[in-house]
Amino acid sequence: MDIRKWLETTGTPNGVSDDQASRFATRYGLALPPDYLAFLRASNGAEGPIGAEAYIALWSLDDVAARNEEYQVGLRVPGVLLIGSDGGGEGFGFDFRDPSTPLVNVPLVGMAPGEVKRIAPTFTRFLEMLESSEWLPF
Repeated sequence: MDIRKWLETTGTPNGVSDDQASRFATRYGLALPPDYLAFLRASNGAEGPIGAEAYIALWSLDDVAARNEEYQVGLRVPGVLLIGSDGGGEGFGFDFRDPSTPLVNVPLVGMAPGEVKRIAPTFTRFLEMLESSEWLPF
């Protein structure tokens, strides 16, 4: 998948600085996956269709912080950090309880540890799966 081409129509014009990413990681005590950090450096968020059938809203780093607090993710599914949604009722994020930090899906309503589903081993693979309709949140 050509992420840069997709970002031309869905991304924000400015990515995050290394300092912004470092402050976020320090605040939450997390090492963000390298491919997700590369995405954030290129575009601090993106929203729109991906592939023939999927839609995704990848939140800005500020929105990641705000929405994880708003949804009480740390209380409801400790170890998960949501980074976006399907624009509806499904959230996407990283599961830091697993050392490989896979990309997971969790319902935004009824969020609970038993509802966390592994989608992909990496952020990049997750985007590829959405683009090819290999995995869809509905």
